[in-house]
Amino acid sequence: MNSQLSPRQFEVVRLTSLGCLVTEIAAILGISRIAVTHHQAAAMEKLGTDRVCLAHEVRYQT
Repeated sequence: MNSQLSPRQFEVVRLTSLGCLVTEIAAILGISRIAVTHHQAAAMEKLGTDRVCLAHEVRYQT
């Protein structure tokens, strides 16, 4: 699964899976909230899932 995502997308998804909010992820990674939501959306599209499933996939498969 990780090979489908860019390193930034993977990191955003990993933090999402830990329960971090968009604002927290943005602060941790030093990017805008909009960039975080774009990375989440791109990852969901690549993986064919929604945000809740995305978090569970990353949490339990990595």
